[in-house]
Amino acid sequence: MISLLTRERKGPQVNGQILLTPIADARLQTQSYQTYEETPVITKTNISSFIHSYIREEKDILNPLVSPLLSKTNFLLPKTFILSAEYDPLHDDAELYAKALLKDNTPCLYYECPNSFHNFMFSKYAPNYVEIEQMLKAFVQGSPIEEIILL
Repeated sequence: MISLLTRERKGPQVNGQILLTPIADARLQTQSYQTYEETPVITKTNISSFIHSYIREEKDILNPLVSPLLSKTNFLLPKTFILSAEYDPLHDDAELYAKALLKDNTPCLYYECPNSFHNFMFSKYAPNYVEIEQMLKAFVQGSPIEEIILL
């Protein structure tokens, strides 16, 4: 991920990151991959194809730049807003990455959109769409994470 790379290279500074249902572990081994591997919007097979279009060889999957959950540390990363969908093969990746960031004292806001699938943010009919949009706006405008609440 860009944030890990900029930390290692000591710049440029990234002030924040918004991750929408991110791939955080390219090994594809979480429970949500198994439970929701055939959702209407994205499948485990699609995700595997996306990953393999970015890596040169299979061992690259273990590189934290491909699988940030495998990073030894999440210190000194920018504040992060992670959005997840309840019925998404990437659900567990998003939740686990948020927990890993918080464990290393990286400010992180995690929100799981209920009753939704991957790419829910691209539908104005998604549950809590207006509230999530307000949260994103507050995050981008620099509000402290602890002040961003679901209205």
